[in-house]
Order: sequence, then structure tokens, then C-alpha cells
Amino acid sequence: MEPSARGPARFLLGTFAITLAWAGLFLTVDPGVQGVDAEELVARAGDARAFFTVDVVFVVLYAVAGPIALWTYGRTLAGDSNGHVLAWLAIGVVGLAAGGAFDLAENVLLLAASSHVHEFAVDLAHALAYPKYAFGGAGFLVALIALPGAVRRARGR
Repeated sequence: MEPSARGPARFLLGTFAITLAWAGLFLTVDPGVQGVDAEELVARAGDARAFFTVDVVFVVLYAVAGPIALWTYGRTLAGDSNGHVLAWLAIGVVGLAAGGAFDLAENVLLLAASSHVHEFAVDLAHALAYPKYAFGGAGFLVALIALPGAVRRARGR
């Protein structure tokens, strides 16, 4: 294996590890604010700000850095320097990015609604959780499927 294939594999593994470690921070803040009604969200505005601060970094990690790492790794699998990527990895890239877009919209709505009771914004934000989990979950699944190959490539096998 050529050394240039190791870098993208290590980038994918590192990005995945950092994202997973950052997700561990959710254990230190109260993620329960994401599912509360409008009145409770305003009452717990401090918790909401803490949670959404941690969550926005998580979104950037999985929805921006994750797709970049997956795309870069996918180019080495396709053996193509023209930017082509295997279709199943492209699905993962789109899934992570789309899930992140829904997640960011959800967070913005909930953060804005934490300053005053706004039931429609909270209801809309809760509705955005469904496509967030569907798209993000599909992207995460593709990333998980890609990890064993990335480990082999990072080791030079």
C-alpha cells in the first residue's frame, strides 16, 4: 500500500474518534432540554444554552469534518484523483451533511425559543429531529462500515 492511502484513512479514524469523544460531553450537560415543551425550555434556558453550545461543536464535527474525512477516504478507495467516490460512501457523506443541517436548524430554533415561550418554534424543532436521525443515522452507519477498512489502510495493510 502506498503511504498516500494511509493519510486519508487516519484522517477518517481521527475525525471519528474526536467526534465520538466530543459526544461524550453530552454526559456532562443535560440533553433533556432538547425534548421539553416551550415553557420548560424557557424555564431551563441556562441548561439549554450549555447543551446547544456543546451540540453545535458536535454538529460541526459530524456534519462538516465527518463528510470531508469520509470523502477524502472514499477517493482513495475509488483510486481516483478526480474527486470520484464510491456510491455507498457518497451516501454517507450526504447523510452526515443533511443530518447536520437538520440538527443545526433544530438547535437554532430551540435556542431562540429558550428566551421566550414560542410553541410553534419548539414543535417545528421537535419535528426536525426525525429527519436529523434518519439522515445522520444513515451517514453514521456508512462511516461505521468504512472504519474496519480504514483501520487496515492506516496500518498499511
